[in-house]
Amino acid sequence: MNALGILARSRGELDTASRNLEDCLAILRAAPYPELETAALNNLALVKAKSDAPSEAEGFFKSALQISQRIGDRHHEAAILNNLADLLHRSGQEEDSMDYLKQAVRLFSEIGGDTDRHQPDIWMLTSW
Repeated sequence: MNALGILARSRGELDTASRNLEDCLAILRAAPYPELETAALNNLALVKAKSDAPSEAEGFFKSALQISQRIGDRHHEAAILNNLADLLHRSGQEEDSMDYLKQAVRLFSEIGGDTDRHQPDIWMLTSW
């Protein structure tokens, strides 16, 4: 369902994307797959941002960020921080945006060469 949500978003079918991703989240919250839940939350946040619902998008990004931090997934943490920075920049919250961007850059620079541990997954079909 995550992939269906990504595809629907890419076609501009935001209501369909939102439904698919919300269904995906409902399933994942009952399963022990926090990495997949993080991906679904991030993708749902991207849909909400595109749907002109920035506060909802911010909430989903922050939930994804908390999970990434809890499980120690620094690659996704950095990407989500970057997404938060972009969202806040678009809504004119420059100071907060810059704080998130600095955190993302710091993390990206710390993990930059750690490609042995990080393997691409199907959820990466979205543009980060």
